[in-house]
Amino acid sequence: MAKNTEKKVRTNRQAKREALAGYLFLLPNFIGFFVFTAIPIVAGLVLSLRISTDLKALLSVWTTTQSSSVIPSFRPLWSTT
Repeated sequence: MAKNTEKKVRTNRQAKREALAGYLFLLPNFIGFFVFTAIPIVAGLVLSLRISTDLKALLSVWTTTQSSSVIPSFRPLWSTT
């Protein structure tokens, strides 16, 4: 009976080592996914949903004055002359 329990302990240790080796093998993939995919996606969502202070100021001017002189003119960046 001692051999039977010794064999179970050995296979249990071996299973744990194999599981650890598998996780260590996959760890660089998880780190790469997190750094190069998950963080930029979250940062993009945060930046797209965040309203800037310039836009807040522009919206407050538009709502308080309601005049057409406040609307900025869109001029081309190049000169035709």
